[in-house]
Amino acid sequence: MMPRKHALRYLLISFGIQLYALQVAAQPLGTRLDSLFAVSEALTSRIQVGLCVYDLTADSLVYVRGERQRMRPASNMKLVTAITALDYLGVDYQYRTVFSLDTSRIDSLGVLHDRLFVRGGMDPLLGRSDLESVARDLSRLGVREIEGGLCFDMSIKDSKKWGEGWCWDDDAETNPTLAALLCNGKPNFEDNLILALAREDIRVRGYASQSYRSEGAQYEIVLVRPVSEVLRPMMKQSDNLMAESLFYQIASASGGDFSGREAAAKAMGHLVARLGLVPSDYYFADGSGVSLYNYVSPELIVRLLRYAWQHGDIYEALLPTLPVAGRDGTLSTRMVSGPAAGNVKAKTGTCTGVSTLGGYATDGRGHRLCFSIMCQGQPAARLARELQDRICQELVR
Repeated sequence: MMPRKHALRYLLISFGIQLYALQVAAQPLGTRLDSLFAVSEALTSRIQVGLCVYDLTADSLVYVRGERQRMRPASNMKLVTAITALDYLGVDYQYRTVFSLDTSRIDSLGVLHDRLFVRGGMDPLLGRSDLESVARDLSRLGVREIEGGLCFDMSIKDSKKWGEGWCWDDDAETNPTLAALLCNGKPNFEDNLILALAREDIRVRGYASQSYRSEGAQYEIVLVRPVSEVLRPMMKQSDNLMAESLFYQIASASGGDFSGREAAAKAMGHLVARLGLVPSDYYFADGSGVSLYNYVSPELIVRLLRYAWQHGDIYEALLPTLPVAGRDGTLSTRMVSGPAAGNVKAKTGTCTGVSTLGGYATDGRGHRLCFSIMCQGQPAARLARELQDRICQELVR
């Protein structure tokens, strides 16, 4: 049970925020935000708060408070990953999982006197139905036995199963296993492929192996996944595996085979430099924000959001994936009423002692805004969220 003195403090904070709304509703935005921070001093004097608001319509900075502080983004790191990926890989990028074989080595009895090669694409949405489709295609080719076994090309990523700085005691949903080949989000691809083949009466002999090339293979079955299908659960539900898979797509495209964090971070750094900021001022440890080693700033998040806005294809791909206040995703129960409801579209971020929110909104004049609110060191995430929600209500008033 919460001590009475703490419960009273939290009650006073919440009451102060509500009272403030009635007193200063007609004041200019900057004055209203200053007043909000003043009545929230019991909280803001004890935690680190960074805020940056930019008017995209007027192309001008609206409000800043600690905007250059380097802070842990939690899942706002997914904004960095998504915008970098859409810029670097392109909005039409597709994940590819490739099955290949040499059909000339299938004999009259349906025996493939060779291996079935599989090039992993780290597709986090690949499932049993995809593998069953591949098995049916092989059956139509006349394959009844794969004498050489299965051969996996895992070169899309390094060998690390977790991200840098991930905590050992997090659960499997927070810390998914990072593998080049996944089935239903789990590293059990081989077992599920063998089962799918067995359902088509295709036997696999020999042992599984790994190779970086599919020697002699001239027939391919390619499973593709549009990046848009990955972005939606990554942002709406804040799915960490989706984000890490995209992080590794950036790494592979940037650094080549067996690349990892360093290659992805380098690509992110190139974008940061193009935004007019110094890449070494920040640290990108993973793609999801699980790691407490990540350090960004509200200024960086806002510049990325502004960059997306300026590049219409990126903005159009990103915006539908963001949670909508009071409507869906991780904002479904926040800002359910008032001018922010259905208006604010933003990515949340939460881990121990960290709460963040960054995205877009339209104010009462019809101006499009982007913003980043980062809170760190708060005793309860609820208090930081209440402050963030009040800020958003003021932005769109």
